[in-house]
Formats: sequence, structure tokens, C-alpha cells
Amino acid sequence: MAFAARGTSLHAWCQESGVKMQNARASLLGQWRGPKAQQLIERILEAAERPHGCMVPLSNLAGIGPLPATRMGIPT
Repeated sequence: MAFAARGTSLHAWCQESGVKMQNARASLLGQWRGPKAQQLIERILEAAERPHGCMVPLSNLAGIGPLPATRMGIPT
């Protein structure tokens, strides 16, 4: 839902990130388990939470406070 709210999709993220959609789906549904699946899930979650177009990991943004809604592409 977070991808859709920003006008993109998990499929688009997979293509941009060089990840096979089948692997992303299997990881998220728990059909593919293990360290690589967990790493992929973490990448997907981080990308879903990141403001659109932001290439900085969210962990690097800790402590700077919330971004104004207009900078996040949210109409005010």
C-alpha cells in the first residue's frame, strides 16, 4: 500500500532494484525463508517507507525530524 500511495508499485521497485518479482512475492508471503529472504524483506520495507525519490536509507535520517508534507509529495 505504501508504494501505491506514492504512485508506484512493488513491481516497479523490483524492476528498478534488479529484484525478481517472484522472489519478492515469495519472501513476503513466507514461501521463501532464510537470510536472503529476510534481507530482501528488509529492503522492501525500507523502500516502502522511504519518501518517493529519496535514495538515503531511513536509518540515516533518524533524529532530523519529520519532513514537511509538501517535501514528501503530499498535497496540503
